[in-house]
Amino acid sequence: MPMALSRDEFYRLVQAADTVGQLDMGSTLRTLPEKMYRAAFLSGRDVLILALAGEAGLRIGEIERLDWPDLLHAGLPKLVLIIKSGHGGNTEREVPVSPLLGAAILRYAKYHAWLRGPVPFAGPVCTFYGKKGRLKRRAIQRMVSRLGLKVLGRKVWPHMLRHTFASRMLGHSDVRTVQALLGHTRLETTQRYLHTSRAAVDSAISNLGKNA
Repeated sequence: MPMALSRDEFYRLVQAADTVGQLDMGSTLRTLPEKMYRAAFLSGRDVLILALAGEAGLRIGEIERLDWPDLLHAGLPKLVLIIKSGHGGNTEREVPVSPLLGAAILRYAKYHAWLRGPVPFAGPVCTFYGKKGRLKRRAIQRMVSRLGLKVLGRKVWPHMLRHTFASRMLGHSDVRTVQALLGHTRLETTQRYLHTSRAAVDSAISNLGKNA
């Protein structure tokens, strides 16, 4: 079972993926050379993927299947996402949208509008730059893994971010609420996610004896 990231580690990943945050202006983006257009698009997309996993606890398959109407209503981020899961999408759960996730949705939608035209009323959210079709789970895994090695010096994978969300949520709510947010049918499945993160363990060990 993967260990959860600390809050700091997760935000370091988000910050590293946000390579063009300082260019978040429509007029600026329109003047960028082609390679920077691509960088802007990928930056917005990758930050969104990290936020969907680490701030909403979505599975990699759920991220892959997202369409624009799942995230936006009347051009604005939804306050609550309705996530379909199970075989054939026969179960649903509600996941509130955090401020970070809402900002990531809105910015990626703006990048899409500036660089590729209006956000479609249907169609996949996560795509390749310059290509049609959904970004597959293997590509998502590679992106997260590369980012983890670059920023944290170790492998990180999408399920680890979902585990991070679960561990953080347990600090603010009960296990039944976390079970509902993760979409688990059995409480035992949720309990296996909720181990203490390595960073928390390291912090506890380092503080041993300080208050003795």
